[in-house]
Amino acid sequence: MKRQSANLERLSNYLLLGLFCLVFLSPTAYANSLNGSSNPVAGGTIIDLTSEGSADWAHWARTTATSFNHKAGVTQQISDINNVGLRW
Repeated sequence: MKRQSANLERLSNYLLLGLFCLVFLSPTAYANSLNGSSNPVAGGTIIDLTSEGSADWAHWARTTATSFNHKAGVTQQISDINNVGLRW
């Protein structure tokens, strides 16, 4: 009987330790955000992004579903899309 009691106590201690690890040692998820601004433009207006400034710009899916364009002649600051994490 004492042996069963000791085994039951050991098992409960392991369960408590596991619960502690799950609650307090689990990785923390962080959320990111992106802020920006825009100005209204009439539909059909053509804008030359290259002449608009010296910073990099990017455009995805312009010619195909997987195409990626960015400003030529500058250091690329915006990368193509990458999958991160799990896909459902």
